[in-house]
Amino acid sequence: MVSALLLQIYIVPFFSFNQIKPDLIAGAVVLISLLLGIPEAMVISFFIGLIIDSLSGFPLGTSALVYVWGAYIIGFFKKYEFWLGFNFSVIAIVGILFIRSLITIIYLLGTDWAFTNLFIVRVIPETIYTFAFTGIFFVFFRDRLQKLYLT
Repeated sequence: MVSALLLQIYIVPFFSFNQIKPDLIAGAVVLISLLLGIPEAMVISFFIGLIIDSLSGFPLGTSALVYVWGAYIIGFFKKYEFWLGFNFSVIAIVGILFIRSLITIIYLLGTDWAFTNLFIVRVIPETIYTFAFTGIFFVFFRDRLQKLYLT
């Protein structure tokens, strides 16, 4: 998670285009939630969110709240995936979309843009971009995730 934070701060700005950039923290929250479960992922997400807020100048606790909610939602889908029939891709897309939507609502809704415009212009492209980067991280953690899904 710390490596995702460092990559988000120092490397991701080079991958942004049209102010759209991947949210590696959201991708890390997805992976941590799938690997560790709800309580551990919520605690880790909370502290990483506090670090992000303290570095970014946003009100302290807003990112922490968003990432904790995201960790809970992803963990919930993971817990009930057998009955719901979801796989990793669906859980990851839903989790990232949820996190990016909340971040957009909290930080950008006070602007002159309509929510639907924000959703189409910012949330969907950032979700797809973040999902692509999460897929790259998934390749590195594939063995551990496959063991988790087979048990």
